[in-house]
Amino acid sequence: MKNNQLDNFESLIKSSLDKQRAVYDSSDWDKLNKKLDQANKPFYSSPWFIAASIAAVIGTVYLVSMFNAATEQNTIAIPAQGNELTKDEIVNNESSIANLLAEEENNEVKEVFINAEKEISNKEETNFNEENKNNKSETITSDNKEVKPQNSEETTISEENGFTPSDDEASKEDNIITEEIIILEKAAFHMNTFECCEGTTIDFVAEKQNNIDYLWSFDDGNYSKNETPSHLFTSPGSYNISLIVRSKIDNSIMTRSNDQLLIVHAKPNVQFDWEMNEENGIPYTSFINLTDKGTSWNWNFGDGSLSIEKDPNYTYRKKGQFLISLEVSNIEGCISSINKSIFVNQDYNLLAPNSFTPNGDGINDHFLPAAINRLDGTFTMTVYSPNEGLVYETKNVNQPWDGTNQKAGTKCTEGSYVWVVKLTNEKGITEQYKGAVLLLK
Repeated sequence: MKNNQLDNFESLIKSSLDKQRAVYDSSDWDKLNKKLDQANKPFYSSPWFIAASIAAVIGTVYLVSMFNAATEQNTIAIPAQGNELTKDEIVNNESSIANLLAEEENNEVKEVFINAEKEISNKEETNFNEENKNNKSETITSDNKEVKPQNSEETTISEENGFTPSDDEASKEDNIITEEIIILEKAAFHMNTFECCEGTTIDFVAEKQNNIDYLWSFDDGNYSKNETPSHLFTSPGSYNISLIVRSKIDNSIMTRSNDQLLIVHAKPNVQFDWEMNEENGIPYTSFINLTDKGTSWNWNFGDGSLSIEKDPNYTYRKKGQFLISLEVSNIEGCISSINKSIFVNQDYNLLAPNSFTPNGDGINDHFLPAAINRLDGTFTMTVYSPNEGLVYETKNVNQPWDGTNQKAGTKCTEGSYVWVVKLTNEKGITEQYKGAVLLLK
């Protein structure tokens, strides 16, 4: 193309573009700026994002409320956020979870056991009906003569025609397929006793078999699927223990045991009360046995003293708090016990005085514990000096200590002396008391 032709073409293009020049409008810039501002805003300020967030919150609240309603009965307490679980709370939570799991397992075995019993009952009924049916169709023999069934038409016709079946034909009849009834041996088990007291744990052992599931019923609403379970019987009564065995291969029920009877005896209901009394200046505690159906009793008075009386009286030498224990057994040999705490508000040491004045004025010249004069049993009182050892001994209430050294025949000096009394009370029990007395002049 020649140069003058290019110049003409360029001139034509330029004139066309001049005609198409856009007119400036300030509102167009405002619109563009708004779009740029919206593009730079964060995504969470979008109306769509806000609407979606509100819907998610509502859905979460609904799901939480549904979960709480479904688990309301099995809720385990959890401390507020920021608080640590205490040892007791952890133990209680673990115990609650264990109890829930044990209850679920027991209910599961219970359902399987009940269904198994129904299945076995149906099988036994079917077997019984089949046996009756087979018995009716069997040949009846009497007096060594064979009697044919009345409705055996084919046999009757054959005999009338003088036809006797051959051995091969008889063999074919014997080989006719009939339903065979197989009676399985009962599931067998052992328990360590057939008689016990309430609160006793009984051990059960099933006879070992391969590929077998064990389903136990303890007749108190509890079940087990262990091969050798142990079960605690908490209430007295008679319990029929039974066992069902099930194949692990196809879950078919194989057999059920004969029930074994377990007798659980009641423990005695132990209870007692007491009252404080005094006789001839001697305080004592009367224990009142309120136990029902007890035959023997063992008391512990909390200070090392014991008794096997039903309603004993006991004198505490020192005041203070004492834990009393009573253990009772009944005619079945069941034992139960109870503990109670009592408070004794005064000391007792044979009512012995703290001091005496052997000066011959006729006032408080002798020493002897006052309670000895009121006892019917025998006694021996000895007095000891810290420096000289034994200084006096008497077995007669009319010979109290007058402050002399019995061995030396001299008057004892002022000071503190130790006395010891050994006596046999009205029940024939030996007791020993001791204390200190101050000799003054």
